[in-house]
Amino acid sequence: MATKIVGGLRDREGDLALRTEEEKARLKHLNAARDLQLLREQPFDVINNASKLQGLSGDHPMTLTYSKPRVGRRGMPTTLVDYNVLSNLAHGVHHWAHPEDRPKTDDGRRLRRKERLVPSYTEKDYNIITTRYLYDHDQKAKKEVSLQRALAAAKYRARNRFNPLLQRFADPGEDARMKERFDAMETERVKRALAQQPPCIKGRATNYWNLVTHEVNNPAALKAMDVAADERKERFKNRYIMEGNWHVRDVNRGHVERSRRMNAISHDRFAELYRRGFDIVTNVDHRISQPNLPYPKPRATAWERMLESQSGRKSERSETSLPKRWEDKKSSGAQTTAGSSCSVTTKPTRSSRKSGRMQQKYSLEGSTRSSAAAKVIPVPPLPRLDRDFPAALKS
Repeated sequence: MATKIVGGLRDREGDLALRTEEEKARLKHLNAARDLQLLREQPFDVINNASKLQGLSGDHPMTLTYSKPRVGRRGMPTTLVDYNVLSNLAHGVHHWAHPEDRPKTDDGRRLRRKERLVPSYTEKDYNIITTRYLYDHDQKAKKEVSLQRALAAAKYRARNRFNPLLQRFADPGEDARMKERFDAMETERVKRALAQQPPCIKGRATNYWNLVTHEVNNPAALKAMDVAADERKERFKNRYIMEGNWHVRDVNRGHVERSRRMNAISHDRFAELYRRGFDIVTNVDHRISQPNLPYPKPRATAWERMLESQSGRKSERSETSLPKRWEDKKSSGAQTTAGSSCSVTTKPTRSSRKSGRMQQKYSLEGSTRSSAAAKVIPVPPLPRLDRDFPAALKS
């Protein structure tokens, strides 16, 4: 039986056997853990470089980590110097390997008997303490200063290429080239904008002279514009000449139409009014006050027309009663109406004899507004193409 206070069996032999089995199991677990540690970690101590395999049978501890064959490759050197960097002692004195396996060196010297290849980046051409070159220090120092200046200038140009305050480039040559490019781009932009302008803007007068200072830039262009404006005014003037002639013709036509309508009225319609001898509205005697005679006149008798044809002149009655548009060619000929320079020539035709109309041919020599009495109606003039206004419009 076991005793809880003592922590063992009351039987000594049984308690000893049980303790022996527990110790064997503990050692077995510790050895297994040690083996795993040796397999997973370095086979030597990283502090004192002592081997963890001392007293154990097996291979060299370095061969456990570099078991892969190095065919065609150099092995990793143990160190770059031939002494221990911690104790500054030679490898023959202080080294983690067995004395027989340590690097062979001469007594009192730290140089190897055979040269070893080391990485080039580990070799320095200057003293790391005095920072002086081992050979040609002055020349190399000057070269290094010039290289540093060039590198600093390149970095400055890359970072500070343009000065935002002065609006200039750090490099004068680059600044001059950029100015030339900017001027060329600005010139191209202006030319493209001018090429896209419509003709009404390209040909304006302010492009050839300054509106503020009145400075003329292109006298020939301004002269051409003035000539074109004068010619345009002349063309416009013809319009008003034509309109004035048409107006005079319309007025004359109105007079002719009115005369025709009034001549169509019989004179007998007003005869009764004048036979009374007085005005029925004002009761004024016609012997005291001459009455207003009507426009229609009494028709000429057959005897008067015969006398007129024989004598070759018109009677007073026919001259006052008939308008000149009904005048015969033989009796009147090419007569000019009062107040007008337009001559009228009439020619009877078959249609005119049937319908009582006459075909008129007008030859225009001038046009003025008629100033004669209402019974003398001028022939309407044709439009003129001359540059002068008619006398009727001038007056």
